[in-house]
Amino acid sequence: MDENKISVSQLIKNTWFILRYAASHDRRLVISIIGLYCFIQVGNAVYDTVLLKIIIQMLGDKSSLQSILIVLMVSVVVMVTLVGAQQLMEEWTKAKLVRLSGSIQKEIIDKCGKIDLMCYDTPDFYDTYVTAATKAEEMIQKGVTCVSQIVGSTLAMIAAAIVIMTVNPLIAIFPVLG
Repeated sequence: MDENKISVSQLIKNTWFILRYAASHDRRLVISIIGLYCFIQVGNAVYDTVLLKIIIQMLGDKSSLQSILIVLMVSVVVMVTLVGAQQLMEEWTKAKLVRLSGSIQKEIIDKCGKIDLMCYDTPDFYDTYVTAATKAEEMIQKGVTCVSQIVGSTLAMIAAAIVIMTVNPLIAIFPVLG
């Protein structure tokens, strides 16, 4: 096994540790980020599913081309708004996580200032310390963002499935059977 590769279980443990560590520094921020990702992704999934339902219904009802085009234009405006909101949320998340990881890096530096100077003569300790200090910002951002995306995507799939089942339960069975 390549020394840079880790097992899936170790990756999950590491991500969980990072998420808990970040939450111990600013629980409200971590929960807010996860909540925002969930809200945006569920909103996108429900919007896409409902839009498809409306268009199919309009085609089935033989609605005029003009009314279909109006629905499509309104949907483009809503879609651009959702994409803009998602972009704003991602930029806000990055900015807030930089501040959070900065406080974590400060904590690492403060803790290392209290360690016996003999430890710095040990190459393993020094390498581990440098790696932890330099990767703290990146790992905090990736860990919180990754968990937020996974939770948001899972909830979005559930929301889309619920909307599809309310439209036509028979349609919801096909992906399961296929």
